[in-house]
Amino acid sequence: MKDFSHIDIENDKVQKIITAALDVFSNNDYDKASTNKIVQKAEIPRGVLYYYFKNKEELYEFLIYYSQVVSMLEAEKWIDFTDSDFLNRVKNIIKAKINTLKRFPFLTDFSEKISQDSKLKDYDVYVQKSNKFRLRIMQENLDFSQLKDNVDIEMFKKVAYYALGGEVNNIINRQGIDVFLNDNDKLMTLLDEQIEFLRLHFYQ
Repeated sequence: MKDFSHIDIENDKVQKIITAALDVFSNNDYDKASTNKIVQKAEIPRGVLYYYFKNKEELYEFLIYYSQVVSMLEAEKWIDFTDSDFLNRVKNIIKAKINTLKRFPFLTDFSEKISQDSKLKDYDVYVQKSNKFRLRIMQENLDFSQLKDNVDIEMFKKVAYYALGGEVNNIINRQGIDVFLNDNDKLMTLLDEQIEFLRLHFYQ
């Protein structure tokens, strides 16, 4: 598995490359996703692309790595693991996802596309790392003592996660991601309303 720890994703040029490459690879087959298209969309000299990535294959592998691993590390910045309230944690996960999509709007399309290709190099390894982090955020330092006595904790976690995330995804599918990218207050209001409903019906 290639080590991409040397790639500074906060670098402005790197972010331009990531954004452009996600766009090109999401909307083209691999063979047609040329580096010419990527540098044109990124509005950078070709030499800048090859300064960070030696070829198209390495760039593509980095995008796979980024979509599965780095995006989770970015999400970690938004999560307060000292807050043991599960609903607050899910809210922050969603906020992290929206923030990542603000930076890289084609990330979801790219992730969905590569998930259909089982032959990708190291894909399973990256997915395992991603799943390990997801498991952490769904388990570490959470307190469910305020739930009603008859509530199954694991079922509640599933219901809450899919209720909050599902409603956001439904709106994105109907109206597009821009509805949240341009109006963060709308997202917060929606999440708070859903959380209030869940607390009312599942908490003591």
